[in-house]
Amino acid sequence: MKKMTMVLCLVFLLSVPASSFALLGVVDFEAAVGGWYATPSGTMKYKANDGIKSDLEDSFGFEDEAFAMGRVKLDLPVIPVIYLMATPMEFKGDAKQSFNFNGQDFTTGAKTKLTFNQYDLALYYGVPFLGLATLGTVHVNAGINVRLIQAKADIQSEDLSVSDSMDMTIPLPMLYLSADVSPVDMFAIEAEIRALSVGYGSVVSAIARLRINALGPVFVTAGYRYEDMSVDKDDFEADITISGPFAEVGLKF
Repeated sequence: MKKMTMVLCLVFLLSVPASSFALLGVVDFEAAVGGWYATPSGTMKYKANDGIKSDLEDSFGFEDEAFAMGRVKLDLPVIPVIYLMATPMEFKGDAKQSFNFNGQDFTTGAKTKLTFNQYDLALYYGVPFLGLATLGTVHVNAGINVRLIQAKADIQSEDLSVSDSMDMTIPLPMLYLSADVSPVDMFAIEAEIRALSVGYGSVVSAIARLRINALGPVFVTAGYRYEDMSVDKDDFEADITISGPFAEVGLKF
């Protein structure tokens, strides 16, 4: 339901006429929705009495999944650019080997589910005069990003006799850096990096995309996204990498 709500909100934004944003004094408005084919890897544990992290693929049985994702960017006068991105993720599997979770022992065949939703808010400015110096072909931006991770795990034994769960919200402050190169009006190469390390976790998030300006304000993109996360908070420990290709369609005014 949360995934559908996020997608519907972004579709609504995509349908709003450009003139509506002009009335608000918006210099630039950009919104896109797409799909990400993500491959999970790494380890995770929660209050495991054996102290061993369980492998996402070999223990929990998680495999590649496709997820919806969306983003909205507003460039208003004077204030920083506001960049929102939502990436809801949910992996499901059947345990391939025994493991311990929250002090409970689960054997092969247990039903596993990991929800790992990510919501980003970035505020950034462009490097002054770089666009002017390069005749609008190169832009570099820098700022801050706050990522909110909603992590929830549900485990149930194959015979339904044992079950357990974990649910927490983890805020992560990050630095934001992006660049784009557009040698011609028809296409651009874009890159984004969000990264930082704090006491309870570290994240490196990288996105590379090729944008093709298809018709008027409509554009399509294809690219690759890489997420590397290490979290140690409230008896939850995870070293997770999620990566894979994605594609988007969007509008820019």
